[in-house]
Amino acid sequence: MGCGGSKEAANEPVPLEPARAATARPRTSNRPPTSQNRPASKRPASSQRPSSSKRPSSSSTSSRRPPSSQRPSSGSRRTGSAQGGRTRPKSSYRGQPTIYEDHTPEDNDITQGIIVLCTLIDQHAERFYAAEYSSYVRRTIGEALVNHIRAGGSNVSAVLSDLTGKLGSYASNPADDRREEHIERMCTSADRIQRMVQKHPSDWSFGQFDQGVWFPSVYQDGDVVKDPDCD
Repeated sequence: MGCGGSKEAANEPVPLEPARAATARPRTSNRPPTSQNRPASKRPASSQRPSSSKRPSSSSTSSRRPPSSQRPSSGSRRTGSAQGGRTRPKSSYRGQPTIYEDHTPEDNDITQGIIVLCTLIDQHAERFYAAEYSSYVRRTIGEALVNHIRAGGSNVSAVLSDLTGKLGSYASNPADDRREEHIERMCTSADRIQRMVQKHPSDWSFGQFDQGVWFPSVYQDGDVVKDPDCD
């Protein structure tokens, strides 16, 4: 009886020891961490960022500049003539006084002025009018300008207006402004001769407008100094 009981006891399962809880080792994975596994951002929070008040503002920079009264002006940078620098020369233009206003004209001043006037009259007739009107144009201009020189003190503007009106209908191109400009140039030349004659101590005179003469002879104290111009 006892032996049987011992056999049953021997056949009973022996209770096992409780298994030790194995410490689970973290598995290493070569996969990149997902958003859930990524560590939190290490950037400082907005409260930890340096505030904009620490940055130099434009107003603080501008306050460091010297006021406009202390800045060197553009004019002060230029060196004047006292410092040896080059300065911009002032305009040297002046209305040049005519020879008859500056001093007593020479004899040759008057005779050369008359020769130039005759050349202008001849050029005007050939340039702005047909050939059949050249003689009339020369004679008309010559008479008007010689009378202006003889009269002394007459209005040259009236002579200019009279010639422009008389010769306009004979012009090749009445609308050509250069024609009136050339008439004005001749009147100005005649007016200059008139002033020189008045200031010169000699007696200056002109001959007659004979047949074919468009500018008469010129005399100084009765002596011929220029022959007449004829067609």
